[in-house]
Amino acid sequence: MKINTDIVDRACAFLLVCFTLFASSATAQDAPVTPPLVKQMYKGGWPGADELKSVHEQFLLQRAVQSYMMTLPTLNVIGLRDG
Repeated sequence: MKINTDIVDRACAFLLVCFTLFASSATAQDAPVTPPLVKQMYKGGWPGADELKSVHEQFLLQRAVQSYMMTLPTLNVIGLRDG
């Protein structure tokens, strides 16, 4: 009797994934942990209005730069086509 190794490999991979998900879900529910970066940035509390405004301005600036960088190749192609 010949055993199909492809089916055995898939079954083993499936069992490994199931075990990993079960093990990670059991340990993740033990206790909520505050990330160290949050503790460092906000010292255990919520950010103030000034910090939120600064973060929002930085977000808008970076989004504008990303938009410019993403449209640059399209504008180049349009310029080559028209020129």
